[in-house]
Amino acid sequence: MLQKVVDFIGQQTSDPAPADFLDSIFKPVKDGYLVGIPQEALATATTSKKLGDSDVFQDAVPDAKGAPVVLFVNLEQIQKSFSVDSSALSKLKALGVTVRSDGKNSVTRMRLTFR
Repeated sequence: MLQKVVDFIGQQTSDPAPADFLDSIFKPVKDGYLVGIPQEALATATTSKKLGDSDVFQDAVPDAKGAPVVLFVNLEQIQKSFSVDSSALSKLKALGVTVRSDGKNSVTRMRLTFR
């Protein structure tokens, strides 16, 4: 599935990702998969401190437990890591998305948190 996303992004740009791109950002964990960009984010997220225990994660994705699909983007960290200097981004903290399904209906919840 992740390879399909990488392939799609590569088709939209003139600079496709290298063949081993997923190996550098993707890691299986006990109850799912973890993708971290930049690669340092993946290393940090898989140390003994659990990502799900952080306040920024819990604020953005309070209903993550048991959700089959969870997306978490630490916008504050992205701004620091990539030296993004934008007044619009400076107010944002994180984005969280969960998707749940009971077989008949799907519910997607998105939450944007602010500093």
